[in-house]
Amino acid sequence: MKLEMRDNNKAYEDSDSNSFIPESVYQSLPEFLMNAVEGFKDRERDMVLLSSIVAIGSCIPNIFGIYDRSTVYPNLYLFVIAPPASDKGAIKWSKLLVDPIHDLLQKNSQKRINEYQKLEDKSNHERPKFQIKLVPGNISSSKLYQHIKEANDSILFFETEADTISNMFKSDWGNISDILRKAFHHEEISISRKENNLFIDIKEPKLSMIISGTPNQLIALIESIENGLFSRFMFYSFNKSSKWRDVSPNASPIKFKEKFNKLSTIILKLFLYLSETDKSLEVRLSERQWNILQNRFAELTEMKSISNNGLDFSSCIKRHGLIAFRISIIMTVLRNIENLNNESQVIQAQNLDVKNAVQITHCLLGHSSTIFNTLAKNNNFININEEEFFKKLGKSFNTNEAQILAYSFNIKERTFFRILDRFEKANLIQRISRGVYKKTI
Repeated sequence: MKLEMRDNNKAYEDSDSNSFIPESVYQSLPEFLMNAVEGFKDRERDMVLLSSIVAIGSCIPNIFGIYDRSTVYPNLYLFVIAPPASDKGAIKWSKLLVDPIHDLLQKNSQKRINEYQKLEDKSNHERPKFQIKLVPGNISSSKLYQHIKEANDSILFFETEADTISNMFKSDWGNISDILRKAFHHEEISISRKENNLFIDIKEPKLSMIISGTPNQLIALIESIENGLFSRFMFYSFNKSSKWRDVSPNASPIKFKEKFNKLSTIILKLFLYLSETDKSLEVRLSERQWNILQNRFAELTEMKSISNNGLDFSSCIKRHGLIAFRISIIMTVLRNIENLNNESQVIQAQNLDVKNAVQITHCLLGHSSTIFNTLAKNNNFININEEEFFKKLGKSFNTNEAQILAYSFNIKERTFFRILDRFEKANLIQRISRGVYKKTI
């Protein structure tokens, strides 16, 4: 459901106060991440770090941890929000870390499929899976199910233009939203369609996401701050467009594409080793490290400022505890990248990686809080009750029919006309004639 914001810059006028990732984090990163962020500054450095962490988390199969009595994997969702011409495209460098894995999986899959198609008798042979690592934003929910199902491990949903996603969501939003919410916690997802007798059931989906876009594009993806999808994302937002920078060949001694291509070979080797191992590796935190994580998020949860206009921010804080744990897993693997081929099935996290994960997540909670408060106050943002009311409206309707339906949702008359006006301004509905409307999506 797409709801437009009236003024991007005004809506996010305070977002420049959102903090940078602390300098102390950059001074104690695993060597791989230090190399990845070298040569970047300020917002770009933060975005490269965050997107690299998420990208790598999708490329370390058979790595897990235990959080709140459940097995969790290092899959994360990242949304970078900034105005046009703000250098948010810096996340593109993290994609280079994943490209070789994607190309290899695609090439090998196509080879197996071609060999299968040449068989005269296919009755005793199962059609090979078509495996990929990178999934584009322009995709249907049924195709997304298929890619998750056929992946041996995780897939990475990567899109630098959120409009691509929002256009697709207009027709397929409900299904995609359900996938994203459940996949974050690796909960079972399934789909059944009459066409082609389609039935897909996935017991433990693993999905990572890296998206960038403008504030308006956020609204198309996160249709309500109350439906749980908002709290599953790491948000990084800022409002200032970037200044002109030196774009000449001599601007930097670092050849970034060459650097990330070299780093990608390390991730490819890591991916192949972990894919071929016959054992799963558990990342564990010590009692002291659990105290570091839990004490911080317990403090944040108990803060009086976690609500806005009756909307509770605590679910966001609690899920960021899980996000901090997953970042700890990824950093621990990178810290031990040369020592994963021993006989142990347990990797012990280091204190500084857990501390860094908590600091990063605490910073991101500030970004999430800014966006949350803005959306909660924004008159064009609907709540769950209004969302359900909209869904129950017919494709076309008159004011009397809609008002009778509104009563069943405990929507009073004055509020009803305000909601109807908001729907119309947001282009959710269109007036056909006096008192008669039709849905536009």
